[in-house]
Amino acid sequence: MFLNRIVPISAALAASCVLASSANAQAPAVAITSLSQTPTAGNSASRDLSVTATVSAGPSNQYVGFFLSRDDLPGWYQTSGSGPNASGVYNKVFANLSGGQYTLTVFGNNGGANGQNSVTVGVTVPVSSGAPVVSIAEPTFATIPGSGNKNVSVTATALPGPGGPAVQYVGFFLTRTDGTTTIVIDSSGFSGNGSGLYTKTYNLSAGRYKLVVFANDGSGVPTAQSDATRFIDVP
Repeated sequence: MFLNRIVPISAALAASCVLASSANAQAPAVAITSLSQTPTAGNSASRDLSVTATVSAGPSNQYVGFFLSRDDLPGWYQTSGSGPNASGVYNKVFANLSGGQYTLTVFGNNGGANGQNSVTVGVTVPVSSGAPVVSIAEPTFATIPGSGNKNVSVTATALPGPGGPAVQYVGFFLTRTDGTTTIVIDSSGFSGNGSGLYTKTYNLSAGRYKLVVFANDGSGVPTAQSDATRFIDVP
């Protein structure tokens, strides 16, 4: 899911990926000089993002702030800041980030009205290849005597991804759509097992059904889960 190398960004490259910036002559000058990603210790499914910024030193600089938000998770953010230092160089590490698209803003201000400059860049944390691998086999059908329904057996395989931890949970979500109404038939699952095989049998009437099987490794990051989908047509 993630790159396994450090990716420094030069000042020129950082400037090329700037999403927004401000230029107030009364406020400290701000620049992001490098970004790098390294694997999080003890969690191969996440990355630590290291940021280096320069903010002009001197009495006009009263505060330097870092603000990181995630584009696909409204309300998620990390923030920190500090007072000025003599070197004008500021380093920040955002730890244990899951795969996704982030927006990073670094700002410096002089403590007065209209006294702030900032630089904003987009940051992509790649999705980890360690997520579980899920597949759904072709279902089997058996007629239920005395009924027009069928017993439909479905087996899914859920195995750890390359370099990923063991599968902790496998969920089955079966729905049927009649017109504009979606009917939930099943929403349950299993704890992970050593075989990686999970089977369910449903008593279904004729129609089309959608089965989604998902697996996660329990690490708590969005990229630790993956799923597979199969449509089932019951004659």
